[in-house]
Order: sequence, then structure tokens, then C-alpha cells
Amino acid sequence: MIGTYFARLKVVTRLTHEKDFHKAASLRKVWRETKINISPPALKVAMELRNHPLMSYRRLSSWPPTWVWIGGNEQDRQPRGEVGILKQVRMVDGHPIVHRCFLWIEYEGSMYLGCLLLSDLSFCESVSKLLEENIGRSIEYIGGLDLSHLD
Repeated sequence: MIGTYFARLKVVTRLTHEKDFHKAASLRKVWRETKINISPPALKVAMELRNHPLMSYRRLSSWPPTWVWIGGNEQDRQPRGEVGILKQVRMVDGHPIVHRCFLWIEYEGSMYLGCLLLSDLSFCESVSKLLEENIGRSIEYIGGLDLSHLD
């Protein structure tokens, strides 16, 4: 019984890291077959910041932001995607519909500014706090952070 449990646990672990949510949906069935009582929070699938449904404004994804050069060596470059190191974060509230979070990054000797537009105020506040806690980390790393605890 214990050997079977651990074999199935390996399958479950692999499925939770899959990006194919249809395969991850079979997670519940695998756990039922083990006949071990597992609480619903243990069955949550990781939700990366980059894929979170609330990381959007008017159904358009806000991640990664569009980067705009603000200083440094390469004025004519416009990097795209999850590049650079997060240097500063500032949330701007005051508009009833759109909530903004500004990100400053350093990339190849230049500073860039990006803006996350978000529809949900509480999600914007949570993301801003999370970003502040990760200043000094790469944007790619931050995009992979698990936000399933915010659901």
C-alpha cells in the first residue's frame, strides 16, 4: 500500500507542474484512488503570476509590461518580455476602474519603466506587495511566482 501511494504521489507531483490543466484535472482522481483523506487546499494547482486571470485589464494580459527606456546607455532599444532586474515598484490608485502598478527595471545598463494595468483593486494591492518583496530579482523569476494563495 505504501509503495503504491508513493508511486501515485510522484504522478501527482508531475501533474501539478504540468501546464496542461486537463492533465492536472485528473489529480483528484489519482488522490481518490489512493484512499487517503487529503484536504482541498492540498489539491490546489500552482498559478503563476504570468498566467493569473486577474493579471489583466479589459481581458488583455498585462504581463509582461511594455518597457519604455528612461535612462542609461541604450536609448534606442526597446526590450520585450520578461527581461531585467526589478529595481522599484509603485502602485498608483485613484481611478475607480483601472488600477496601475509601475515597475522600474535595469536591463543591460539602462533603466526602463513598465506599467501593469489591472481591473481588480485588491489583486493590484496584493501584486504590488509581492513585487516589493521581490525587488532585486529577475522579471522572469517574478513571472513564475505562485499566486494560488490569492484566489
